[in-house]
Amino acid sequence: MVGEASPPPRFGRYTLIRRLGEGGMGTVWSAYDDTLDRRVAIKVVSGVHRSERSRDRMLREAKALARVNHPNVVQVFEVGELEQGLFVAMEYVVGDSLRQWLTGERQFHEVLAMFLQAARGLAAVHEAKLVHRDFKPDNVMIGDDGRVRLMDFGIAKQEAGPELEAVALPEDARAEISIDRITRTGEFIGTPMYMSPEQLRGLSVDARSDQFGFCVSLFRAAYHTLPFPGEKLGALAQNVFLGNTVDPPRPPGVPAGLRAILLRGLAVDPDARWPSMDALIQALERSLPRPGRQRRIAMGVATVAVLGGVAWASRAREPGCDGGPEQLAPLWNPARADALRSAFADADAETTFDHVEGALGRFVQTWL
Repeated sequence: MVGEASPPPRFGRYTLIRRLGEGGMGTVWSAYDDTLDRRVAIKVVSGVHRSERSRDRMLREAKALARVNHPNVVQVFEVGELEQGLFVAMEYVVGDSLRQWLTGERQFHEVLAMFLQAARGLAAVHEAKLVHRDFKPDNVMIGDDGRVRLMDFGIAKQEAGPELEAVALPEDARAEISIDRITRTGEFIGTPMYMSPEQLRGLSVDARSDQFGFCVSLFRAAYHTLPFPGEKLGALAQNVFLGNTVDPPRPPGVPAGLRAILLRGLAVDPDARWPSMDALIQALERSLPRPGRQRRIAMGVATVAVLGGVAWASRAREPGCDGGPEQLAPLWNPARADALRSAFADADAETTFDHVEGALGRFVQTWL
């Protein structure tokens, strides 16, 4: 009948609603599960029918992922195969990708909180003996509920399972390859700008390769630049292989020790990286302000403010006030100085405190 709307496309029991995205390993659709009456996301995986082995491997590893039950990993409901291809039905998350979220004005402590959630998701994946192999902000979703979900496991593999047919490209073939586009099975597996040296060489990977991609992502989010220079894959790969990292200025709010933590995760030799994501998480958590730091800094700022108030009051009064040392003692004394120095030390600002202490000392002597 002319003008009659065509029925929506179907994929088994799922009604496909709209295409959400497409990558090197398949297409993701918003869909509706007619049987269970719920909204889902369907990933139709491409490139796995070239051999029985690759299809069986993908099915096996997708089913292993379905057994991962963690709040920071997208929930997989079903894995199967139809005439249209291999598919993965998973939780439909309403929100933005971490990449989109990072385009807003964010304080670093907010950024690190999101990355720590993603890191816990990666740790859970590794606990299931799986390797994601394409960790990047595009593959992390932040739901409207504020919860982070690690997703897009189209190229995940089991640590002990057979490797995908990945081969290292010759040097001359790398020169003009974009560093921000995912590549397909048979070339590289992953997105070049986030890939570990072993991935770039087409070698076997493990959980430490995911750690490398995580550290690239967090480095970029913290310092607004990639840790390794190179506009094209050839130049980038050379710097990754040699461990040539950049040393950008530290933005406000970024802990002084963060770069050293991330550089360990970016080591060329996987054995030199953090032994696990859990170890990396602990190191990142230790880089956060310790409890009481803000209180001590606030106390120090209040001390300086009160001293300034005393100075203003002394100017407003007639000359000849008595008892200056007694008035000053409760406000500025060795215990207060030690507490303020400790607060500055916690904030990695000992040099700044040396200037502050000198200025305060001169002020106190002048006021007295």
